[in-house]
Amino acid sequence: SGSFDNTLKLWNIEQGRLVKSFNQHKSSITAVAFSSDNCKIVSASYDKTIKLWNVERGHLIKTLEGRDDYVTCIAVSTDNRRIISGSYDRTLKLWDLETGQLLKTLEGHNRAVTTVSISRDNKFIASGSMDNTIKWWDADSGQLIKTFEGHLTRVTSVAISRDNRWIVSGGDDHTVKIRDVQRNCLFKTLEGHQGCVNSVCINNDNHWIVSASEDDFIKIWEIETGNLLKSFESHANGINSVAITPDNRRIISGSNDNAVQIWDVKTGLLVKTFEGYSNDVHFVSIGEDNRRITSIGYDNTIRWWDVETGFMQRIIFENYKQGFIPKAVSPDNLQALSTSSDNTMELWDIRDKTPKLLKAFEQEEGRPLRMTSAAFSRDGKWIAAASRDKTIKLWDIKKGYLLKRFEGHQDEATAVAFTPDSQRIVSASLDFTIRIWDIENLQPLRVFQGHERGVITVTVSPDNRHVVSGSADNTIKLWDIESGDLLQTFNGHLAPVRTSAVCPDNRHLVSGSDDNTLKMWDMETGQLVNTFAGHHHRVTSVSISTDNRWLVSGSWDNTIRLWDMKSGESIYTVILLPGSDAVVMDKNNRFILSEPVMQRLYYTDGLALYPASELEE
Repeated sequence: SGSFDNTLKLWNIEQGRLVKSFNQHKSSITAVAFSSDNCKIVSASYDKTIKLWNVERGHLIKTLEGRDDYVTCIAVSTDNRRIISGSYDRTLKLWDLETGQLLKTLEGHNRAVTTVSISRDNKFIASGSMDNTIKWWDADSGQLIKTFEGHLTRVTSVAISRDNRWIVSGGDDHTVKIRDVQRNCLFKTLEGHQGCVNSVCINNDNHWIVSASEDDFIKIWEIETGNLLKSFESHANGINSVAITPDNRRIISGSNDNAVQIWDVKTGLLVKTFEGYSNDVHFVSIGEDNRRITSIGYDNTIRWWDVETGFMQRIIFENYKQGFIPKAVSPDNLQALSTSSDNTMELWDIRDKTPKLLKAFEQEEGRPLRMTSAAFSRDGKWIAAASRDKTIKLWDIKKGYLLKRFEGHQDEATAVAFTPDSQRIVSASLDFTIRIWDIENLQPLRVFQGHERGVITVTVSPDNRHVVSGSADNTIKLWDIESGDLLQTFNGHLAPVRTSAVCPDNRHLVSGSDDNTLKMWDMETGQLVNTFAGHHHRVTSVSISTDNRWLVSGSWDNTIRLWDMKSGESIYTVILLPGSDAVVMDKNNRFILSEPVMQRLYYTDGLALYPASELEE
């Protein structure tokens, strides 16, 4: 299994234990495959490399370089001679597995290649793309044979039957499609998933298909009839990948909940779970009084922290109902917005430890929320949400109804923000654009174009004059909100920019990136002022105190850090532990532990293990 934590892990299926961990990628792992003799593992990563590993010894054999962009998918030929990779640069590449030499580059897709598969006889390659098409290639010559259309949105997964008769694909349009290669036609469209179909595979006798989706369901379908044979709900945070064991008896699934699960095909029962652990932080905010930090983690809790000490004051929504996800916190940090797997959206009062439900919001019938980002207006009247269905939705908080669905983005909407005067909405999208929408007239105002990759984050300066955007092209851009003119492009990050914030004095902005750093920039000159280094994984959220004194950041390394804005020094680090516990580490690497936490922590000296209580105070 490969993960956003940059590691590749090898597990024993029968015993459910971790065998080895491979740690040499410098960014998230996007794909993994075994050689057919099970002696080698091939992994692809956002670090633009492909790595070949020895399974038995656990060491790195070689690194294949030569991609100009992120590697998104890989496959290994059954004769163990070739590796096929797809990339964000719209190409596929064929590599010699033994020598690492680049053999061919296949061009034809108009957007990023998202998935690739090679036929069992090694004669054909199928690839899927963000251009909504599937392409069928001759593996020896590299020539394009056919292009299959039909998906309404990006193709996320593709599989080839053993007899080369069928190509099965999953898409962001919630469907599974079966194509007859010989007849060059769409054979069946399978509907039933309520979210993006992230993974599909075909069993060894070509009789049935397994599909896995963001809706948390795994489905088994019969190929000839298209009938749904079995459906079972699994992980709680969407399923990223699914595979069938060679004996057709078990299904293996991986998810955003940091677990790998094994399922019995016949009964649909869960056989085993390989547990992971994460308290990744995806949202942080400093209150307007500069005394409290609010965080939201991937354990779906909201926590309050004391700014001065780093101590946790309160945990909200601990062990709440399955499928419940806090999405946003109001500017005063007293209200929270949540969504659930049953397509509900609710507003909560979080001033007390036991949250109080204030309102349930109206939803469009038959349209899943699929929310990627949400924001409260500063005047407390509106909530806006960005969605995977390319739209921006606006709700009236007081009345609870959906006021408007803004359409115009050509791909998934990734981020949304209100202007400080609460008159306009700014949105970002994977279509490389930023858009501004007028609330009063419910109309689009203008489009900002200039990024070369999808836009991930957007924010508005406190003086209502500028829009700041961060992108997968590793840049931050500063725009004039009225004219739409591009004022500055900030270069320096080595990976996608995930989050940004503008200082209250409107002189500097701060960006956080998948390169694990935060950077402060001068908005007028475009110069880099400071780099804040210390996180060990992507920085997902950043907030600045109203007095320009503190910077707080959240990361996928399970930590929250408080920084001195002037010196760039890390004041303390809050390390989130399993459950509701946390440890505070000060700038001198001293730990501040509560008694319950003290009983659970140990330190090592070589192979010796000692309780934390023996450490000197």
